[in-house]
Amino acid sequence: MRVYLDNSATTRPYPEVARLVMEAMEGVYGNPSALHDAGLAAEKAVREARRRLADAAGAEPDSLVFTSGGTESDNMALICGAESGKRRGKRIISSRIEHPAVIESCRALEEKGFEVAFADVDSHGAVVPASVEQLMNEDAILISCMHVNNETGTIQPVGELLRLRDSFERRVGRRLLFHVDAVQSFGKIPLDFGLGFFGKSIDEVKDGNFFSQYCENFNNCRNSPGGADLIAFSAHKIHGPMGSGALYVRRGVNIKPLIYGGGQERGLRSGTENVPAIAGFGLAAKMASERLGSRAAFVAGLRKRLLSGLLSEVGDIKVNGHAEVLRESAAAAGPAGDAAGPPAGAAQMARSAQAARSAQTAQAAQMAQTARSAQMAASPYILNVSFRGIRGEVLLHDLESKGIFVSTGSACSSKKGGGSPVLKAMGLPQADVEGAIRFSLSEFNTAEEIDYAVEAVKASAARLRRLRRFR
Repeated sequence: MRVYLDNSATTRPYPEVARLVMEAMEGVYGNPSALHDAGLAAEKAVREARRRLADAAGAEPDSLVFTSGGTESDNMALICGAESGKRRGKRIISSRIEHPAVIESCRALEEKGFEVAFADVDSHGAVVPASVEQLMNEDAILISCMHVNNETGTIQPVGELLRLRDSFERRVGRRLLFHVDAVQSFGKIPLDFGLGFFGKSIDEVKDGNFFSQYCENFNNCRNSPGGADLIAFSAHKIHGPMGSGALYVRRGVNIKPLIYGGGQERGLRSGTENVPAIAGFGLAAKMASERLGSRAAFVAGLRKRLLSGLLSEVGDIKVNGHAEVLRESAAAAGPAGDAAGPPAGAAQMARSAQAARSAQTAQAAQMAQTARSAQMAASPYILNVSFRGIRGEVLLHDLESKGIFVSTGSACSSKKGGGSPVLKAMGLPQADVEGAIRFSLSEFNTAEEIDYAVEAVKASAARLRRLRRFR
């Protein structure tokens, strides 16, 4: 049996997407900037894909810039956002659990004279809002935080951070850009960035048929950019083609381009558009958003089955991040109640975009007030586990020999060695860092595959632990 459990690295394209990409390559090969019919057909395909992506993201079509993928989108957000705001300050706020596309962009900005301040994270791998708030000074111009961590699946408190940002803007009277890396969340969980699980208590969600309620709540939630200024998306994480991504740029946010040339994508990303990949991205986004709830509920069941099997059959393991997809959150007022409006003298700075952001985050805050509100703690698509007494890389290859494909962390940094920076930032002992395996699931996985994987891990772990004892 062949079991692919590395879907955070990349996903198998939907058959419909693969067919559309091939059809576009064979029949829509004109340059979208050309004025003849072949060019107009290509431009139409790009326009349709942009509309589909906008519908899935709850955004306006003209707010989306097509890129070559999540890495370029993150680079564009960080570097161009920082350059556009450097007259206001030089501080970038992020964390050490971010994807290498963000971390390396921050390092490049440091070489250009910017200051990068990293916020603390807790033992589950979630950014600590109080730490971010402490780093917000008058020199801060940009905050970057992922929505779902690509290694642990931990959902970050983006809603809280957005409310803190809005409060900061009102206090100092100027803009503080907020970038979200949504590569691991878009098309998998809603982009509402709220704090509560759609206003339902933990008992309401868990009582009765858990998965049907889980599905119902997802399907009833409309995606929305949720107050962020810049959001990165990627096609190949949601069963689309590799080599295509997008950056959401909120209306009223002006950033400089990263790539110069013919002025495509409203002058923000020059270069002839990759029409087949963009068309495939649009269809993948449409398909993912239409079945967001049912897929999430199904995959959550697989994740629970996998974790239960590992706990009962393998033992001596540690879940890195949250073991459960849901957890109970405390109702909190704090910054959410701060709605006094702009300070005196800042009326000229008030913008319609900021007002819209404040309204969205205030709505999320009101939802968070629900007593004993159920909160999404982890993505149902990712489970990170440390196997005590075993090196993760050795276990990975042993499972590979049995047709099971997993990873030890981010695919974009797996060949660098030295262990996961994310797990180190969480404070894990080196032995647990070295023994970590990431299982990432998709709708194409089955219960039979999960059971086979558990039995394979059980056999491999037992053999490798025996070998270790004899050394």
